[in-house]
Amino acid sequence: MAVATLSANILPFKDGLLAEKKSVIIAGLACYVTPWTRDAAINTWNAGGLVCPEESLNTLKSVLKHTEAGYMIDGEYWDCIIWAVGAWWQYLYTEDKEFLRIAYEAVKNSLAFFEKTEFSEELNLFRGPACYGDGVSAYPDIYAQHGNSGIISFSVENKEFCEKSGVGIPIYALSTNCLYYYAYVLADKMAGELEISEKYVTRAEKMKAAINNIFWNDKKQTYNYIYDKFGGCEAAEGMGLSFALLFDIADEKKKSADIRNAPSNRLIELKAVITKSKSEIIKIDEEILKESDTVKFFSNLLNDQSIDQEIYNNSVAPSKRRIAELRDRRKRLIADDDDEKCIDELRKVIAFLEQSPKAIIEYDHTLFEGITDRVIVEENVLAFELKGGIVLREAIAWN
Repeated sequence: MAVATLSANILPFKDGLLAEKKSVIIAGLACYVTPWTRDAAINTWNAGGLVCPEESLNTLKSVLKHTEAGYMIDGEYWDCIIWAVGAWWQYLYTEDKEFLRIAYEAVKNSLAFFEKTEFSEELNLFRGPACYGDGVSAYPDIYAQHGNSGIISFSVENKEFCEKSGVGIPIYALSTNCLYYYAYVLADKMAGELEISEKYVTRAEKMKAAINNIFWNDKKQTYNYIYDKFGGCEAAEGMGLSFALLFDIADEKKKSADIRNAPSNRLIELKAVITKSKSEIIKIDEEILKESDTVKFFSNLLNDQSIDQEIYNNSVAPSKRRIAELRDRRKRLIADDDDEKCIDELRKVIAFLEQSPKAIIEYDHTLFEGITDRVIVEENVLAFELKGGIVLREAIAWN
């Protein structure tokens, strides 16, 4: 399926350094008709340059531009520097020195440009939204006040908050700064391969130190998502955390802590839906299996034993009915677009859930569809993830 999807997205295209139409990997069949810089880099990096080297090369060239300074990377200003990663991997796959010369010039000129326009000498960081963070839903509410879905609109509608140089959106994002750091590392590697004396190591090391100093959250033992003048954001940015590990920005101690404290490892995600297929049923944690009618019902189900209809009617069915009522109420609140009411309602849900065995909540997440976008069960905490990234966490005393 992956190969078929890739093949379907290879179409003729002309732009950038392509003097004529050549086969490139476009951003997405049926939705887009051009390549995207970020996608071009990620596709090449993730074996595109190995599976279809010619198409990957054409795609990388198509998103470059000619300027008075020479070749530069085109695309969204904040994360187009990721092109350096794709270009380096294209060279590793093909050993094409001619392309490497083009790549080095483009990376060198692009770094110089963004150093002048988006770099903070004080922080040793680059301004700009997150890699893949095109929409305002990826950011704190202050960035969504202009009424448009694209984060770039912030620079037009809220100039008073923007820096004077460059586009000026006052976000310092973890992923984007990891990419700039690695672009310096790769520029140094490219220069070495081409026997060019220019060095980027010092700038890279200063950025690494700044990332670890500003983004590392010692209390949470992981990296924060955003640093800005509005208070920043301590949410976990999966891509930024991954880059910090992949690019060796984190030392061994931070890597271990980062992996250990990543959301996917801190949270116990809800289990599988109850179905007729035993292979799709996941066993409930032994600590939860207390003597109760509800647990007996689930235990029998797991062990292919007969299901007592009376037990089901007395314990599980009422929970489902109550949650169905809550689901309908939640839908009405969503229709009113009132987040505060939603949160108040969820607190009422929590009061009800404390009277329900934990087994029901962990076992059958279909019980909660419509109440909230996602329910997360921690050891003594229930978390509801609402629309727009709002998360409500409440301590809960399980029965």
